[in-house]
Amino acid sequence: MKVKLMRTITLKGKHGASTRIVDTVLEAQYEGVPSETSADRLMPLQLAPEMQPSTKGQLVKCAYHFDVECDISMAPDIELHMPMILYAPPPMVWGIPMEEEE
Repeated sequence: MKVKLMRTITLKGKHGASTRIVDTVLEAQYEGVPSETSADRLMPLQLAPEMQPSTKGQLVKCAYHFDVECDISMAPDIELHMPMILYAPPPMVWGIPMEEEE
């Protein structure tokens, strides 16, 4: 099994021209599970602290998604594409994190 965290950056100009950049941010491989097993499997990925949050602006968009690839012998491979939103950390006020109001 292979898990990839993918990032898609879309840059749009004032006159409609746009560029799309897709790259792999993180990638990890994991052992498969036997066909007789129905146990859950954790597949952790350690996010880097310098990763930028997801954005949805008019000129710049940054989106993330997971690609999970399962290699199955004697059968077509299974691929999952799952969106992910990466939030920015909450702002600090005089060194103390702000708490969200309920």
